[in-house]
Amino acid sequence: MKFGEFLVEKGFVDKDQLNEALNIQTVQKDKVGRILVQLDYLPKKELNKALVSFFYPYLKLEAKQISTAIANIVGQKVIQDTLKEFKAILYKETESTIELLVRNYDDFLIEKIELLTQKEVMLWILSEETYSFLASANEDIEEDKKIVVSRALSDDEKLNENTPYAKLIKEAVVEASNKGASDIHIVPIFQGISIAFRLHGYIRVWKKLDNDHKESLTNKLKYIVNMDLGIVGKPQDSRASFKALKLNLRANSLPVLYGEKIVLRLLDQSKEFKLSESGLPVDALREIRKNLKLREGLIVMSGPTGSGKTSTLYRMLCELDRSRLNISTLEQPVEYELEGISQVNISDENKSLTFSSALRALLRQDIDKVLLGEIRDVETAEMAIKAGSTGHMVLSTVHANSALEVIERFLTFGIDEFTLKSILKFSAAQRLVPKICSECSLDAPDELYQELGMDSNIENLKIKSQEGCNHCDEGTVGLMPVIEFLTSEQIEKYFASGKQDKSFLNSGLKEECLKLAQKGLVDASLILEIA
Repeated sequence: MKFGEFLVEKGFVDKDQLNEALNIQTVQKDKVGRILVQLDYLPKKELNKALVSFFYPYLKLEAKQISTAIANIVGQKVIQDTLKEFKAILYKETESTIELLVRNYDDFLIEKIELLTQKEVMLWILSEETYSFLASANEDIEEDKKIVVSRALSDDEKLNENTPYAKLIKEAVVEASNKGASDIHIVPIFQGISIAFRLHGYIRVWKKLDNDHKESLTNKLKYIVNMDLGIVGKPQDSRASFKALKLNLRANSLPVLYGEKIVLRLLDQSKEFKLSESGLPVDALREIRKNLKLREGLIVMSGPTGSGKTSTLYRMLCELDRSRLNISTLEQPVEYELEGISQVNISDENKSLTFSSALRALLRQDIDKVLLGEIRDVETAEMAIKAGSTGHMVLSTVHANSALEVIERFLTFGIDEFTLKSILKFSAAQRLVPKICSECSLDAPDELYQELGMDSNIENLKIKSQEGCNHCDEGTVGLMPVIEFLTSEQIEKYFASGKQDKSFLNSGLKEECLKLAQKGLVDASLILEIA
C-alpha cells in the first residue's frame, strides 16, 4: 500500500485532498506528505504520527534488546544505561558500526559508545515530534520486527538527484564554479525568483523563474545544502561538500519580503595557494617573504569581506616548509583544507572553544607559526601579541580600512605603543578589483579625468567596456589584488614621530589602484570607489 492510500484509509486526509497533492507532486517532485502539510490539509504533528504508524510493521527499535555481539563486549546493562542516560535509541548495528536515533548531536555520546563497543557510531538527528513518537512506539514494539531506515544521502547524491530542481541547482553550481564566481545569490522577487552570480566583484543575473517555481526551488536548495526545511522565519547557516566537483558551499538564508534569500559562497577545494601567483607587487612579496622567515612577530592583513585577505594569508602559510614546522590555524569557519597544517574550526555553537582559548592551548603545543582568523576583541589581541613576542609568528586579520588603521585598531585594544612597534612586522590593507580586458577596454572620458583632477594629455587611463568581447566577460578577465603595506621600519618611524610624520609611508590604496589604471589593468573609475 502506498503512503497516500494509507493516509486516506486511516482518515488522516480525504481522497480529494490526496488527489490534489498528487497532482501538485507531478510538478513539484516532493514527498506527498510534505505537500499535504504545505496545503494545510495535514498538520506536521499528524504527519509524524502517520509515518510511525505506516512503518510500524517494519520497526524494531532495540533500546531494550542488545545484540549478542555487543553484549559480549561490555554487557547488556552498560549499553542500556548509556542509551538511557543520553536518551538515544539503538536501531541498527553491523559488524563495524552502530547507528542511534537522537534528538541532539552529542560528541560525548559518540565517544562513550565507541569506547564501549569498539565500533563506529553514527547519529540520526530527529525533530522533537518524530523522536517523541518513535520513542513512545518503541515502548510497545514487538521484538521480532525489524526497522527499515533509509541511509542518509551524501551531498553529492542529493545534488545529482534526477529531479528538475536538483538539476537546475547543479547546473547553477557547476556554471558558477567554471566561470570563477565567488557566490551564487538565489533571491525571491515579486515576479518569482532570481539566480545570480557574483563574478569579478559584480552581481550578474543568470536565470529568472516565475512564482510557480519559487517555493519548490527554495526547498530543494535548502535540502541539498543541509538546512532545516521547517525553519522559514529566521536565518540559517549551513554547509555542503561536493567531493566529485572538489567544491564546498557555505550557505546562508535570510527571510526577505517575498520569501527566503539564500546566498552560497563557493569554495574551490582544488585551489592552490601559491604566493608567487597571488598577483601582489614585487615589493610586497619581498617584504612578506622576509618576515615569514622570522621566528616571532605579527603579520596583519586588513580589508572588507571578499577582499582576498584570508587567501593571501593562506598563500603565506603555503610558502612555509610544512614538513619541518609546526603550523596551525584557528578559523571561523575552516573553508579550505591545507595539507600539512593543523586547522581548528571555531564555532559559535561551541562556547568553550574561542579564538583566545584555542590560541592559549596552541601556545602549549610547541607551535611555530599560527594563523589566527580574526582579532576582534581585547582578549584575542592580547593573546596574539603575547604569542608574537614569545617565539611564535602570528598571522591574522583585523577590521580596518588601511595599513595605518591596523595600528590604530591595536591601540584601541589597549596594546601599548612600545610593545606594538616591536611585535608588528607587517601591516597591510588589501582589496580585490576587476582586471579589465586589454582587447576591448576604452579610453577614459574627459569627465573622469576632471573628477580625478588629472591631465588627460599626460595620463593614459582606461575603463572597461560594458559589452565585452570574445576574450572577456562583460569587459573583465578576473580579479587582481591592490595592496598597501607598512614595514616594521616604517612602523617604528611612525611611532618615533609621535604619529605625526606620514611622509615616509607607502602610497595608499588609491595610489596603488591609480598605478594599475595607468598600466591599463584596472578600470580608472575604481579610484573613486577605493576607501
